[in-house]
Order: sequence, then C-alpha cells, then structure tokens
Amino acid sequence: MNIALFIAKRILFRKSGTKRISKPISYLNVIGIILSFFIMFLAITIATGFKSEITKKICNIAGHIIITSYTTNNTFELPPISIPYNKIQQLKKLKEIKNISPYITKPVILKVKSTLHGIVLKGLSNSYDSSILKSYLIKGRFINLNDTIASNEIIISKKVSQILNIGINEHVIAYFVQNPPRLRKFKVVGIYETMMEEFDNIFAYIDLQHLQKINSWDTNTFSGYEIHLDNFNDLKPISSKIFKIVGNEFYNNNSKLAIQPITERYPYIFDWISLFNTNVWVILILLTIVCSFNIISGLLILILERIHMIGILKALGFLNKKIREIFLYISLAYIIFALFIANIISLVVYYIQDKYHIIKLNKILYYIDYVPLEINPIHLITLNLGFFIIILAVLLVPSTYISKIEPSKSIKIN
Repeated sequence: MNIALFIAKRILFRKSGTKRISKPISYLNVIGIILSFFIMFLAITIATGFKSEITKKICNIAGHIIITSYTTNNTFELPPISIPYNKIQQLKKLKEIKNISPYITKPVILKVKSTLHGIVLKGLSNSYDSSILKSYLIKGRFINLNDTIASNEIIISKKVSQILNIGINEHVIAYFVQNPPRLRKFKVVGIYETMMEEFDNIFAYIDLQHLQKINSWDTNTFSGYEIHLDNFNDLKPISSKIFKIVGNEFYNNNSKLAIQPITERYPYIFDWISLFNTNVWVILILLTIVCSFNIISGLLILILERIHMIGILKALGFLNKKIREIFLYISLAYIIFALFIANIISLVVYYIQDKYHIIKLNKILYYIDYVPLEINPIHLITLNLGFFIIILAVLLVPSTYISKIEPSKSIKIN
C-alpha cells in the first residue's frame, strides 16, 4: 500500500469544519494554472494561425517561386523569357511542385468615364490553378481561359472597383503606355479581395494572350513562370533543384534566369512573421515564471499548515522522502485537475473562434479580418508535457523545506 498516496487522499477529500487558508490559496493556484495554460495555448495557436494563414495567402497569390529573366530593374515589365518544353517537363516531374503556370505582367492605366487609375495587369494562362483566385472572389466569377480565343474579361480588386466606381458586367478601358499607345476594352466579371494591399492595390487579372499581342511576343514567350508547391517547407531545397535544371542556361535576351523564392520577394512580410516566434517565447517564459511562483507559495502554505502532522509522521519514523511525496501528490492532484479544465476551455474557445470568427482584426494592419487559430497536436502535447514537467520540477523546491522541520519543535505547534 502506498501510504503517502493514502494520506494525500485523506487530506484532499477530508470534510472538516476547520478553516484552513491553504484551501482558497489552492483554488487560486488552480485558477492561475488554468489562466496561464490558456494564455500559452492562445499564444501558440494564434502565432501558428497567423504564420500559416499569411504564408498561405501570399504564396497562393504570388506563387512560392517565380522564374524570371535576371534583371536589376525593379519593374513589373520584365524582359521576355521562353523556357524550352523539355525543361518545363523536367520541372513538372519534381514531386514537390504542385503547379507551374506562365504569366505576363504589364503596367496600364484603367479608365472608367473620367476616372483614371494605374495598375498592373497580370496575364494568366489556362494552366493556372483557377481555384486559387476563386477563393478570394467576393463577387462574380473567374475569367474564361482557352488556347484559341483571347478572353476580353478582367478580374479587379475590391479596392480598384471602389476607386473606379465599377461593378460586375461593366466595362473598363485599359491604356497601354507605349509607342504607339494602345488600348483594350475589358468586361469586369469578378472582384477579389485578399486583404493584402501589396496585391489588392496593384493587380488585375486577364488572359495573357492579350499581353502577348500587345508586346508582339510569340505564344511561348512570357514574363515568367509561377510555381506553387505542396509544402512551404520545401521552398529552399526545391529552389536549388529548379536552379540546377534551368538556372545555368541563357534564354531569349542572353541573360540567365532568376529563381526567386517568395521569402526573397517579400522579405519584410516574412521578417514580420518571424517576430511571432519571439513573442510566443517571451509569453511562455513570463507565464511559466509567474505560475511557478504561485505554485511554490501555495505548496509552502500547505506545508506550514501541516507542520504538526509532519512532526508526528517524523516521530513515527517516516522519512523526509515519504512526507515529501504526500505534498507532491496533493499538488499534482491540483495541477492535473487544472490542466484538464484548461485543455477543455482552450479547445472550446479554439472551436468557437475557428468556426465563427468572433474576435475580429483590422484587415489593413494584419492582412486578415479575424484572429486565426491553428492547433498542432504536437504543439498541444508538448505544451502539456512541458508545462507539467516544469511545474513538477518547481514543486521540488518548497518540498525540500520538510527536511528542515524538527519533530521535537513541530509537535508542540498546535
């Protein structure tokens, strides 16, 4: 029989009329553990959610990797490239690559009545994964793309539609600033919103065949190729593989190709995302310290209230180790109960926020209009185990005080 566990149960479940200060303090410690764990859970899930949502969004819109002509000019009107068919097929055989699609970008001025607005047209081919842009459409539909006839349809952002005061099924004129100047008339069939100003304020989408004709390019010439991956973590290794296949050759304009991962094209966004990890660690460390002090103080009070009992047990021949176990069992009971309640509360809040998006954000500042939560089972298990082990280690500090209690003195205390 485990006598230490037996005594711990008697203390925990004993119904006594004696008022002890350790009881309310123990309850407060339980509440402290629940709050600490809950805030840690939120910190991890919010950071993971933000990183996942923003990374997914920017990679969806701009591609994980783009292949363009190497140029030092920071412009949307890039020199043309034409990668041979056999090279494209080699790239498509890479299992990490989900989709490869060519594109063309060209700055234009859109005009509706007397309103003018400068944007960049991004021409898409029929190999483009339309489900990406469809997921951001708030009105209308995706443009019709085929190999034979160029579609006169355009998708603009909500921001641009507000500036031009134009809606679905209305027409807009695009002026191409070149010599000689040219214009095209497009029908608005879709309005999108990504909540990222870097894209919403700049890009509109059309059939790339229009831009090939405007630039006098043949059907196999483009501004670049957009590559989407199945897993963001493959970004660096697959970039190296792509460079080995196409990066060392010269195309069209006698310049080498540039292989640009999304992290190099938008470094300021990913630098901002990386700060989330630092913030999470600061929160975890501070809450662990605060919670540890609460646990230590609670256990010390529990021990001080039981000095008389400790003295009697020592007089009966109990070792310090066994007496220490009694108080550790009591403390562990509170901790396990608190973690159980904390996990339930955390998962309920996670489900509600994930399903109903109750807590909102400023979409201009955060690129998303609600607080995103993402739970990783490994993170949840690690948080529980780490929290439990740290608190258990902390409990050993006040429990050492038991060895300093002398039976001859403590038995006199009543």
